[in-house]
Amino acid sequence: MEQRKVNKQNDPIFLMRLAKNGDQSAFGQIYELYFTPVFRYIFLRVRNKSDAENLTQDVFLKTYKF
Repeated sequence: MEQRKVNKQNDPIFLMRLAKNGDQSAFGQIYELYFTPVFRYIFLRVRNKSDAENLTQDVFLKTYKF
């Protein structure tokens, strides 16, 4: 069985470990990877662009502080 190589630049677990250790670049990569999916998920529930933007920002702020 061929083992698939994981691109650490897009591996969320690897990036979260780096971010927890203070790597701001890793958090930036997480933000870039997940902003759109998180925004879309929230927007589909609240149906208001402004509210979805604010809630998405709240998600990332809480994640950053965690």
